[in-house]
Amino acid sequence: MKKGLLVALLVLVLSNLSVAGKKGIEKDRNVADTYYALSEYALALSYYTRVYNKTKSHDVIELIADCYEEQRLFDQAYIWRKKAYMVSRKAETFESYLLAMINKGIYLKAASHVEKGIEKYGERPKLVRVKTICDSIKVWKNTTPSIQVANSRRLNTEFSEMSPVCYNNKLVFCSSREDIIIRPKYGRTNEPFYDLYQIPHVDGQLSGRPKSFSPIINSKDHEGACSFSDSGNTITFTRIDHSKTNNDVGTSTNTLKMYQSSKTLLGWTEPLVFRMDDTISSFGHPSISEDGSMFFFVSDMPGGYGGKDIYVCIKLDTLWSDPINLGNEINTAGDELYPFLKGNDTFYFSSDTHIGYGGFDLFVSSIENGVFRKPQNLKAPINSSYDDFSIYATEKCGWFASNRPGGMGREDIYQFIQD
Repeated sequence: MKKGLLVALLVLVLSNLSVAGKKGIEKDRNVADTYYALSEYALALSYYTRVYNKTKSHDVIELIADCYEEQRLFDQAYIWRKKAYMVSRKAETFESYLLAMINKGIYLKAASHVEKGIEKYGERPKLVRVKTICDSIKVWKNTTPSIQVANSRRLNTEFSEMSPVCYNNKLVFCSSREDIIIRPKYGRTNEPFYDLYQIPHVDGQLSGRPKSFSPIINSKDHEGACSFSDSGNTITFTRIDHSKTNNDVGTSTNTLKMYQSSKTLLGWTEPLVFRMDDTISSFGHPSISEDGSMFFFVSDMPGGYGGKDIYVCIKLDTLWSDPINLGNEINTAGDELYPFLKGNDTFYFSSDTHIGYGGFDLFVSSIENGVFRKPQNLKAPINSSYDDFSIYATEKCGWFASNRPGGMGREDIYQFIQD
């Protein structure tokens, strides 16, 4: 009787542990799915990883790869895309595996695999795209421009720095550094929210240490890409508004908005929403032309060509025109970001869909008689297989951001000098 009772108790305990374990896994999965739906990929990743370690569930593999890609952590994403393809051998997972090769810069391997993939799965659009990328990079190897690129170590940290722009002998940029104050972290990247900083520069030479741009401009939310009027007395910048609520799912959303502030003798005025006050669409990455006649920005408003498109408003006397989409020569089915007009006819931007090295690449388009010409890839060493974006160029030098390996943080600012 005693032995039977002990066995029964042991079975009961193990059964309860099993039930508790299943409930724990289900809870982790639900939390992960919730964070994923909110685009809080760094937080979702930690829970998906816990679920996978306990279950080895195949469907979680691709979700883990998604989380790494959304954080632009391409080395880790490649590992999980390969794992996903080894498990399923489906055409879709093979395509994702190939694109992960491109983002990691394994072009020869991607070129070899894509030929076999086309034989097996047919000329699927993504496979054709990978083949085009590999063929283009093979040609570009012989046409690398004479440009020197170096990490701007004076302003970079272990955190992220991006979106450089010149203003009154200063370089203004955004950074997620913590400084003295420990700030809340962004669930998408597990880094603090961005603020604007400035550092003195003369003829491209940086000096001193970066300082916070303004306590009026910087807030508890993200402050991102900005642009200044020619006089330097007006700043237009991006801020992520975390206050909106999606009533359908009861969760907060992150909406990009553009704000504007004017400089007075007492400092910068309290920022006000500029131009667009749409509560659904995002508006950001402002860039005002040198003569003040054109205002470029990025939006996912309805009627575009893809995820995020670049628009322009034209100055009409003292008013701005309605937004004008730059058209399908510039915009694609993917994302086009960080517009910048140098002079009156040289237009720079970043894209993840125009043919490039992988991730986001930087492109330039000339403007002739008001028409944007076919964009040209800026090629290596400015572009890489990783994300290269948010360029600011002068006649002989400039700066851009990249998350390529060898930097000091997740994203760094690099300076380029044309020989």
